[in-house]
Amino acid sequence: MIMVFLPRNQQHKFMMVFNMGYLSSQHIHSMINDFGGFNMDITTYTMILVVKNWGLGWAYRDGALKDTELTEN
Repeated sequence: MIMVFLPRNQQHKFMMVFNMGYLSSQHIHSMINDFGGFNMDITTYTMILVVKNWGLGWAYRDGALKDTELTEN
């Protein structure tokens, strides 16, 4: 929904805020319900999805830029 409704040049920021907020709420829920326990729950996979979604947002933003606006590596 973020990629559909937000401007292409700003959505990478909103995607990171949303993903980190969602991940943080999962961590807080885990700390409240099982503090100190070692439980491989959904937050392990969510951390990977946060990185993938944020990278997708940056790649989508960079795809809209002209070649002259990109930096060379």
